[in-house]
Order: sequence, then C-alpha cells, then structure tokens
Amino acid sequence: EKLQFNFEQSLLNFINLAYKPLINKVKLANSYPFNTEVYDLHIKDMKIFNVDLHKLVENKGIFIDSIQISQLSIEIYKDKRKPFDESKRPQLPHNLLKNMEMPLLIHKISLDNSQMDYEERLENKDILMKVNMKELNALLTNVTSIKEYRDNPLNVDIRTKLMGKADLNIHINLPLKD
Repeated sequence: EKLQFNFEQSLLNFINLAYKPLINKVKLANSYPFNTEVYDLHIKDMKIFNVDLHKLVENKGIFIDSIQISQLSIEIYKDKRKPFDESKRPQLPHNLLKNMEMPLLIHKISLDNSQMDYEERLENKDILMKVNMKELNALLTNVTSIKEYRDNPLNVDIRTKLMGKADLNIHINLPLKD
C-alpha cells in the first residue's frame, strides 16, 4: 500500500504489504500438478535499516543492518493428496546461504506480534489438519552468504503460542562454516 525511503536515515519502510492469491486457495492448489504451498500474507509494517544502496544498485550484494517486521499474518495451504515434486528437493536455509552467488549480509531480522496459520489436506484422507501460531515473535541473527562472516552460525529464536495456548520456544543454530 505504501513505500517510503528516508535517504538521511537509510530507512526503507513498507506499510501494509500484501501477497494474496487472486483465486480461492483450494482452487489454486488444485490447479498445480504437485503438492505446492499456497501463501496469503499481510505485513502491517516492515522497516529495513541501513540498506547499502550503492552496492545494491551496482549489483555488488545486499547489505542490511536489520529488518523489523511487525504484525505479519501468513496463511499457508497445502494439499498432500497431490504427488510430491521429486525434482524440487528444498535446501535448508543455511545451505541456501552458503550456495548463494550474490553477497548477502543481514545482521538481524526481527518479527513481532505476528501469526501463522497452516492448513494441510492429508494424503489418503479427506481431513484438513490445521495448526496455528499466535503471538509469534522471532529473531534471526547473522543471515549471510559472505565467507568472512560465516564463522558464526545463523541463529534463530522463536517464541509463540502454539494453537494460541501452549508456549513454544525454539532456538536453532545453523552452521554456516564450510
């Protein structure tokens, strides 16, 4: 809805950023040959601090001090009755970073006051599994593809209420060293 850039502070601000399928999620999932996720998301506010625009414009990499995402609401739908696409084995995030050709350095990504709803149509069943995370907060540090910064791991800390009730705290260290 709104994009602002403050050159003095090197601050990029997105307000009410959304990605929404144009058709119903079930119809969209049915149109795919494989069990592909359908995403619907809305971010009330996202601030990107200290973007190195010179390097970005010159295609020399993405260098960002921090990203702050507030009030993300994401819905994910997947129909597991469809076959899995064996040609698209997903890589883990830290392996994707290691294999990136373009330099990327984001010191910190924070997510606050957010929620996630996941729905999955189960294989060989006509049951819809639903899982949600309310009061979702996360902090990622050392998101980088640059070898000199990969001595330290990518750290992920998540705090949420599973199904809106149970406290769930997750801490993950993903090694970036070769």
